[in-house]
Amino acid sequence: MIVEANKGGKVVTLNKDDYFSKIEEKLNDTEMYEQVTNPINNNSISEFTEKLFKQNNIKQSLKLQLNSIDDLPRIRGQPKLHKVNHSMRLITCSRNTIQSSISTFAFSFIKELRTTIDNSMNNASEFVTKITKINMEEDENLASLDVQDMFTNIPLTSAVDLVINRIENSTTFNESTL
Repeated sequence: MIVEANKGGKVVTLNKDDYFSKIEEKLNDTEMYEQVTNPINNNSISEFTEKLFKQNNIKQSLKLQLNSIDDLPRIRGQPKLHKVNHSMRLITCSRNTIQSSISTFAFSFIKELRTTIDNSMNNASEFVTKITKINMEEDENLASLDVQDMFTNIPLTSAVDLVINRIENSTTFNESTL
């Protein structure tokens, strides 16, 4: 199998069984992941979009769009060549899946939240631009933290509480009809 590595723009050839074994190993970590019994959950989506439609918060076309895709996201792995056992970084692809329309809709309301966070970065090049402007004294050091699977290690309730708090203080969201 030929796959892209996690860092460095490298391409790696892997034994197919090893590739899938490393992905399964990650997914079987019950401390990190939970198997979902009804991943599509059409009833909840239909009820939610029907409620928004009846309240005149969305148009018929958006209601249909949010209910129209049943495909589930796919997962792929990128080997971490800089790690001892070359563990996999899991990448979820949700393009043209049930999540894509819902995510786009939700993002239209929460995108302003990025502007309320100090020192948020949109991409690596913006980070490089900002970091090169930092003047450091001789007795100061710059530290780089390597957080394993950072996204899945963020406590979900803390993240949700933070987003809710930011939404409550968001002008854009408060001015919407949702």
